[in-house]
Amino acid sequence: MACWSLILLLLSGFCFQANATRAAAAGSNETDRLALLAFKDALTHDPLSSLSSWNATLPFCRWVGVTCSRRHRHNERVTELALESMGLAGPISPSIGNLTYLSKFRLPYNNLSGAVPPELGQLSNLQVLNLSFNALGGSIPPTLGSCRALRDIDLTDNKLAGSIPFELGSLSELRVLNLGSNELAGRIPPWSGGNNNNNNNNSLSSLLELDLSDNKLQGKVPPSLGDISSLTYIDLSSNGLVGPVPSSFGNLSSLRLIVLANNSLAGVITVQLERLLNLKYLDLSTNSLTGNISPLVGKLQLLTTFVLSRNNFTGNIPPSLGELTSLQYLDLSNNNLGGPIPSTFKNLSSLTTLSLSTNNLVGQLPEDLGRLQSLRYFGVSKNKLSGVIPLSIYNISSLQDLELAYNQFSGTLPLYIGYTLPQLQTIIMANNQLEGPIPILLANASGLVQIDLSSNKFSGRIPANIGSLQQLSWLGLENNTLEAKEASDWNFLSSLTNCTMLKFLGLGGNELAGKLPRVVANLSTQLQMLSMGQNQLTGVIPPEIDNLVNLNTLMFEQNRLSGRIPDSLGRLIKLEALILFSNKFSGKIPHSFGNFTQMNELYLQGNELFGEIPPSLSNYKNLNILDLSDNRLSGSIPKELLDLSSLSDYLNLSNNFLSGPLPSEVEYGMGGHVSTQGDVYSFGILLLELFTGRRPTDNMFKDGLTLQICIEEAITKGTKAILLVDPALFSEVREQIVLGVQNGSKESERTELCLISVLKVGLSCVKEQPRDRMTMKDVVSQLLAIRELLLSGGGDAGFEENTEYVILLIVKEL
Repeated sequence: MACWSLILLLLSGFCFQANATRAAAAGSNETDRLALLAFKDALTHDPLSSLSSWNATLPFCRWVGVTCSRRHRHNERVTELALESMGLAGPISPSIGNLTYLSKFRLPYNNLSGAVPPELGQLSNLQVLNLSFNALGGSIPPTLGSCRALRDIDLTDNKLAGSIPFELGSLSELRVLNLGSNELAGRIPPWSGGNNNNNNNNSLSSLLELDLSDNKLQGKVPPSLGDISSLTYIDLSSNGLVGPVPSSFGNLSSLRLIVLANNSLAGVITVQLERLLNLKYLDLSTNSLTGNISPLVGKLQLLTTFVLSRNNFTGNIPPSLGELTSLQYLDLSNNNLGGPIPSTFKNLSSLTTLSLSTNNLVGQLPEDLGRLQSLRYFGVSKNKLSGVIPLSIYNISSLQDLELAYNQFSGTLPLYIGYTLPQLQTIIMANNQLEGPIPILLANASGLVQIDLSSNKFSGRIPANIGSLQQLSWLGLENNTLEAKEASDWNFLSSLTNCTMLKFLGLGGNELAGKLPRVVANLSTQLQMLSMGQNQLTGVIPPEIDNLVNLNTLMFEQNRLSGRIPDSLGRLIKLEALILFSNKFSGKIPHSFGNFTQMNELYLQGNELFGEIPPSLSNYKNLNILDLSDNRLSGSIPKELLDLSSLSDYLNLSNNFLSGPLPSEVEYGMGGHVSTQGDVYSFGILLLELFTGRRPTDNMFKDGLTLQICIEEAITKGTKAILLVDPALFSEVREQIVLGVQNGSKESERTELCLISVLKVGLSCVKEQPRDRMTMKDVVSQLLAIRELLLSGGGDAGFEENTEYVILLIVKEL
């Protein structure tokens, strides 16, 4: 009996121990369940009801996004939480730190906010942490340095601030560290790979990928990063880093990608690039790097992308770059590179992008560039290249973007260009010396979005089929000798009404004549800029012009347009610049002009406008330039207009019939602020009038001829200045000076020089752009210097007396 009692006692003990073990296990599982529920409760939004299964009806191991371990030792413990792209919002609960066995924590592409919980540092089994593409703020918790099993950290694209914890440098198992697109500041910690001290427990000895791009980091790039020999990817772009590129980067023989773009790095590259034989991607653009491009780059046979744009590199482009047969993307634009384009580039058969714009390259385009049959982008704008563009360039059928502007190219465009370049989307050839007609077959490249052939010598008619380009957004043909003489020559404008995406149309500075077609008002409502100035247009601005509701710049200057400026123009409330000067517009300035609340520049000078200046112009709170000169305006100057502080830049109301007292604002500068700008333009006109005896409104000045142009052309042709001045001003000595100049008299040559100098001062004051004009301080200085030169010797007393008197009078008034 005692034996059976002993057996029963032992059995009871075993059962109690088993029940206790099960109870302990159940308690641990309960900890995980409660931690998950606390995580759910902390969220403020679950738009897809992704966590609706997180309730008592299902075991938590079957909840969405939850993975539990199947290992016996910690069965039914949470090892992974993955809730990607579910739109979850709110903070991350600190309870996550209670998921003891969690190894993978993935919550990317949500709307999570708040801080990264420091409690994550309790997760000794954590291997993957991905909280990227959320709105998390605060700092990165240094406690993450305690998660010694971490292999991947991705916190990309949040709002994290503060410095990068040095403690992360102790994660010897870490392979990926992505902290890009945040607001991190301070310096990059001087992490290393432990190669120098062999202490792999306190180093990033396993790191493969380091991305700290698009932050606010400052200071130098730590040379110690060059000790992390395992690195294959390093992106430090878009920060405020300074100093040189560490030469220690030459030790990173496993590197496949280096991106240091958009910083303030400077100095010569001392990295031994030829040692980086695995490198495929190198981008050092937008820094202040100097020196020559190393010819040893040609040894990087795996290189597919090479970008050095927007630096200060000098010297010639190494021909050895032609040995990079794997190269697909080459951008050396915006440097100070010189010399020719290497003929070896013909070997870059995989190249899709070749950008060499904004350098000092010279010579001709190599004929063999036509062998680059994979090329999609070719840009050499803003160089000193010359000669005829090789026909082989026009046979690269893959070409989508062709940019050759601001060079000295000559010749014509091939008639078949649209057939051989069927994929062309952009053709920019502005500011060259190209001539001949615009090919009709250009429109065969039906995907064209941008055409800029401005400032060349193109002639003939504009092709009427240009409007078949349905994707066309930009058409720049200004400053050529294109013509429209007959009504049918304007058919191109009618066809352009089919281009519903057109935003820019530049036709100014050509020989387009005849009545302005009313169809101009039927152009795309997306149009933002319309330039038709400096032609020979007649007629009126069609009242339907208000159809162009998105127009911000309208230019009809220096034509022969007449009639009243339509009131409907005032409905274009997005206008920022209205340029109508040197036409024959009459009538009053429309009161509807008061609607232009975004107006920056208004040029109406040189017309026949009359009536008062509308006080409603004072609605232009951002107005910088207002020129109403050379009209027939009358009445007083509206005080409201002079209250605009922005108008201190430039205001010209001269040569009108304005009356009344001069407003006090003028005496002290616009808006009551002292202004040193003054009306330089008006003074220049006054100076030219005084010495020539002519006014800009004289009948002889028409059809684009102005007083300024007349004087400039005369001086350029070598006309003696004494022959340009008002005979009444120097009547007694005029003939004497002319004869003296012809006979080589030093006194007469000196007076001729003084007179030329005065006229040039006047011309400098009336430059079309205010920024190009001489300041009043310089005007006074120049006139006083001319006076001193005038009085430095004897002779021509009559000239000296009259000229000195005029100059002294002018300077006194200034």
